[in-house]
Amino acid sequence: RTVAIESLVKFTGEKHELMTPGEYTQLAGRAGRRGIDELGHSVVLFQRFVPFDTITRLASARTYPLQSSFRPSYNMAVNLVRNYDRGDAEHLVNSSFAQFQADRDVVRLERTKEQLDAYLASYREKMHCELGDFSEYRRLHDRLQRREGRLESSARRNRASRVAEAIESLRPGDVIDVPTGKRRGRYAVIEVARRRSERQPRVLALSEERTMVRFAPSDFRDAPRPVARVRLPNDFHVRDGRARRALARRVAAIRTSKRAVDSTRGEETKELKSLRRAVESHPVHKCPDLSRHLHFADRAQRLEKELRGIERRISRRTGTLARRFDQVLGVLEELGYVEDWTLGPKGTTLARVYNEADLLVVEALDK
Repeated sequence: RTVAIESLVKFTGEKHELMTPGEYTQLAGRAGRRGIDELGHSVVLFQRFVPFDTITRLASARTYPLQSSFRPSYNMAVNLVRNYDRGDAEHLVNSSFAQFQADRDVVRLERTKEQLDAYLASYREKMHCELGDFSEYRRLHDRLQRREGRLESSARRNRASRVAEAIESLRPGDVIDVPTGKRRGRYAVIEVARRRSERQPRVLALSEERTMVRFAPSDFRDAPRPVARVRLPNDFHVRDGRARRALARRVAAIRTSKRAVDSTRGEETKELKSLRRAVESHPVHKCPDLSRHLHFADRAQRLEKELRGIERRISRRTGTLARRFDQVLGVLEELGYVEDWTLGPKGTTLARVYNEADLLVVEALDK
């Protein structure tokens, strides 16, 4: 295909100007169609007032800036209202090349949001359960976990308080049992002391194997209660090996089945028991793929939180065309063209008026 360019000078409305490289490329591009024509020819006719070297520079230019002239107009706004919902319309505006030039970070955020929306739709599809309403089950399940978490947290705080009180009440010579953990066994309390840098005291104790151990409050799962007592010699010293062996033998010789265990536990409320019964009796609870549904529900919840963060970041950007779009919509709503994202009679007329003074034309017609 061949295209003939008759003139390289155009009238802008105020004066005649030489074409830009971009405008020349646009005209020359008519000599071919992408994907159809392999070769095209552009012929520049004789230009009486344009030197040949100027034509050569114009045709050989390869780099030139592209500036988008796209701006949200009143006509464009009503057409977006007519064809899309609000979220899709704002996404289209924020994904435009004009928005990229104004603030390219917004375009990147919109692309990320579009990808995450696709992932979220996939997760929600995998959450679906044929046995019942999974969303209802998930709400019950989350409520149960929150209640159990609060109960466990309260129990931990109470247990920590009881452990601290029990340590304060220990005296040298008390024999205590540590039933669990790496240091489980029976010990004789040697000393209860608090360092300057510590808020809570520590317990220095001797094990049945003659090992000296210093316990912090966090080492006790339950409050340490004495199960027996031994008398410490007045001249006892922790570095005296003979005294440590003698005391360890006395501790090992104690034969008592008494175990002082902290029996105070967090009690379940009636609400918690009722909530657990509701979860266990729900049809979805018996689904063989329940763990898979819950897994994708957790991923969807995290993704929804991430999407809300992206939407907040987009809304805070001052350079978004969506803000201009919102301002245009505000004018249209005030004048009665749009109401609750629905076109009125004047809005329907405006959608068919393509003019730089589109709003003024419709307002004149309406008078």
